[in-house]
Amino acid sequence: MLKLKFILALFFLFSNWNTFSQEITGIVYSENKIPLSDVNIKIRGQSKGTKSDQNGQFSLISKKGDLLVFSYVGMGTKKIRIKNFNPIKIFLRSKTNVLKEVEIKSANKKNKPKTIISRFREIEVDKVGYTAYSFSGEDIRSYSNIGIAEALVGRVPNFQITSEGVILRSRGFNNQLYALWEIDGIVFSGIPPYINPSTIENVFVVPSASATIGYGKRAGGGLIVVNTTRYKINYENKKQLKQLNFFSKENKSNLPNNEEGLYEIVNSSNNDLNKLKLAAYAYQKQGNAIFALRLYRLILSLDQRKTKSYRNVAESMKESGQLINAWDFYLNYLNIKEGEIDDISLKIIYNDMEHLYHAYELKNKIRENFITSKKPISNFKNQVRLIFEWTVPNETLRVEIVNPEEQRIKFQLGSSEQKDRFIEEVFIDGNLLGNWKLNVTTLGDKPLKGNLKVTIYRDWLSTQKILPLKRFFYFTEADQGSYKLLDIFF
Repeated sequence: MLKLKFILALFFLFSNWNTFSQEITGIVYSENKIPLSDVNIKIRGQSKGTKSDQNGQFSLISKKGDLLVFSYVGMGTKKIRIKNFNPIKIFLRSKTNVLKEVEIKSANKKNKPKTIISRFREIEVDKVGYTAYSFSGEDIRSYSNIGIAEALVGRVPNFQITSEGVILRSRGFNNQLYALWEIDGIVFSGIPPYINPSTIENVFVVPSASATIGYGKRAGGGLIVVNTTRYKINYENKKQLKQLNFFSKENKSNLPNNEEGLYEIVNSSNNDLNKLKLAAYAYQKQGNAIFALRLYRLILSLDQRKTKSYRNVAESMKESGQLINAWDFYLNYLNIKEGEIDDISLKIIYNDMEHLYHAYELKNKIRENFITSKKPISNFKNQVRLIFEWTVPNETLRVEIVNPEEQRIKFQLGSSEQKDRFIEEVFIDGNLLGNWKLNVTTLGDKPLKGNLKVTIYRDWLSTQKILPLKRFFYFTEADQGSYKLLDIFF
């Protein structure tokens, strides 16, 4: 009898254990039905807990009546009371839905920043043609004194913080891209370093693929730009040359894109080469390669001595899609000027032809047996080619290139002794990541009046057929001193 009672006691003991302490399993999803990893799962009132794996799955020993609490940064907390041990599905929703009214209150409009300084350009917040969110430093400080990432939780749709980085657009674990951060011109992947909230001037968030412009694939998951007060003040105080954006300072409108307008520009120039070059530059800036080509042909007819007159025609042909014509034009120039071309100009022309040959894959389209020096091409990956052209060869500019390690390259454009010293070619290593600075110093003892053209070929032998970036600067009675041209970021 005692033995029977003992067996029954064991039976009820194990029955109770099986009833009240069993494993419960399930999967945690976002509201978009994407499995969420690293979700914190705890039993309320107890220290035990677990996290969901990369597929959103979890398991936990619990008992009936326990209250499971699911929490995830940027998501609303979910609580589930255990009634049975069947597998469960949990859907967590973004906190954005709760804070949406706060996010669009008109009272915040006065704090909205007007301009954000990115490493590639100034961004006019009200004029961007894509979805973006901007916040002032006051906005950020009103929500958090911990970190910039935490301050954005609930203020940007779908904003999530994980151990790997910030998610702006959820794509599922196996295809997830994380946002790229740019803080005062320096790029960070993953979670950025701590920033004192009191120093933040403004923040700009781009969740779409629009952020890839300039940044490449690294910004495929979106971009977050942060400016601090000190950075913005230093940026605005830099002495910087004006960039040429139109035909003349008096004419603030776009150039005419019709025959009559072009004819009027030519007539009013009175064959002044500088005026014609400015008009051609401006047409290139607008993307009108055909009109630029016509002006460059006119300039060449008026000035057949300079290498750049021929180069401008050939480059305009290339930009307008006349690749074979551009190639033939280079060849004709070499034949016409054989024995007259200086070493620097000859090297530049040859590299122009290398660019056509490799980047535009003319190997099977040309008649000539061109012997290329760029083998293997992989050796030149990410190499950046810079061309500097100065319009006042008898006045001297000193150009300085500063790499991210503060090493400097210096050379001169223009010379009172060498009248043809108006063009220079430099190659820099795009694999050295960071900010490359381009500066100039005027060396003459009188104010200058002239124009400088800088052409930047990124990954210049790549078959991606990326058009070069052109920047035009004008010196209008520029006093002696040092000036910032531009920054190139990698």
